[in-house]
Amino acid sequence: MTQQTRLLMVKMKGIFTYISIIVSTTLFVLFMIEITSLLLVEIYSHMRHSGLLPVYQGMIKELPKTKEWMEGYIAELDDSAHTSWQSYVYFRRKSFKGKYINIDSNGFRKTYDSLDPKYKSIKVFIFGGSTAWGTFARDDYTIPSFISKMCANEGFNTSILNFGEGGYVNSQEVIALMLEIRRGNVPDIVIFYDGYNDSFSAIQNEKAGVPQNETNRVREFESIYDSHNVYRQAIRSIFTNTIYIIETLERLRVDHIKKVDQIPTKDDILTKAALANDAAQVYTSNIQVVQALGKYYRFDVLYYWQPALASKNKLSAYEADHFNFFNIRKTQSHTWNMKEFYQTATNRVNDLMSLSTDIKYYDISNIFRDHDETIFIDDVHITEEGNKIVAQKMYTDIKPIVAAKNVKLSVVPLK
Repeated sequence: MTQQTRLLMVKMKGIFTYISIIVSTTLFVLFMIEITSLLLVEIYSHMRHSGLLPVYQGMIKELPKTKEWMEGYIAELDDSAHTSWQSYVYFRRKSFKGKYINIDSNGFRKTYDSLDPKYKSIKVFIFGGSTAWGTFARDDYTIPSFISKMCANEGFNTSILNFGEGGYVNSQEVIALMLEIRRGNVPDIVIFYDGYNDSFSAIQNEKAGVPQNETNRVREFESIYDSHNVYRQAIRSIFTNTIYIIETLERLRVDHIKKVDQIPTKDDILTKAALANDAAQVYTSNIQVVQALGKYYRFDVLYYWQPALASKNKLSAYEADHFNFFNIRKTQSHTWNMKEFYQTATNRVNDLMSLSTDIKYYDISNIFRDHDETIFIDDVHITEEGNKIVAQKMYTDIKPIVAAKNVKLSVVPLK
């Protein structure tokens, strides 16, 4: 071995040692970052689960009547959030038993039960997102439960089923209804309570008519066939907590900014108006599908365009803080004013529905418009008292239908 070769080997050994040190140090630093991120996530999860986050404490302070149960409820809300895959609609929550939240084996939230099994009953399906499901409300104080109580108080034997699920858009609900009918579970009355998720999803995806977080489903599907995506998914699985914190901070920076620094261009305004129109078109097209189902299977359908913080006129101090946080959102291409977008979508849906006088459609987006008190806990979820007000409106509308069906069914003991 020549002197030159030995020198080259020594140099190569030094280079490899240097690279090894850099790689080892980098991996150690990344490992420590992941451990730190894990601890931060665990601390955050514990505070969230215990209701100790400032947002929850502020909510309890604003709504003192909830103090005796809200912290326990938040823990159950966290524990009951686990979902399982459901074909066509993506997911439903797993079975859960708690003091305030109970979910059956089919993934449906418990509703106040006044049903007398000795008599024929009227079956009412209620579809919607988390507002219909009852986020921040106990089992007996969701919109479906209040309707069930109101029916019972007037002697109607009704079976109210809560098909609401967090994040669902109207198209998912229509599919869920079709699946129930396919199973032979045909309702007498169907209620849809929608609007906000359909609008938010359109903004989030910059495309109307798709579920929320659709980009996640695309990434997951493509990772199966794309080797580069497989590697990225592997990295995500190793550094789960670090990536979670980075993405959370990015959402706080981008999605929830306090003000818009740029004046929207004419093209920008037209693009947003077109998207709101698309969202309205999808929603009203779904209504036509459900109307056809109702006609064929002989059930009545009522559609409610829901209230949101963006549609409330008189905001409490608590609501005003949340409005400033939630109203302005930013995607890759545009900055969005949720109040303006939701109002544009609402107006467009109303215009389209005005052409169909035989459809039971109700715009109740302004039902809390002039309420001074706090109704909204965040951008769309409302207090239990708010649920009662919405349920009273729905009950007023379905009461004559229930009464008519009650006569037709001749409510007598089953034989």
